[in-house]
Amino acid sequence: MTYTREEAINFLVDLDSSDTQQMINQNDWTYLDAILREGFIGYAKYTNKELKEEIEERSADDEEIVITG
Repeated sequence: MTYTREEAINFLVDLDSSDTQQMINQNDWTYLDAILREGFIGYAKYTNKELKEEIEERSADDEEIVITG
């Protein structure tokens, strides 16, 4: 699958938003706790390689990921 840089960032933000909402609904604060303790640089500061790796880690299939732009 090919993503522009913006599409890759939006994809990861959407995943995080969905995952965080599920954790909140389950009263599981581990993700928020980790962010508050350790910080998060933000996907906009990731390199294209880091975006690609993050999507591949979280993807259910083995499709090749390409980040353009």
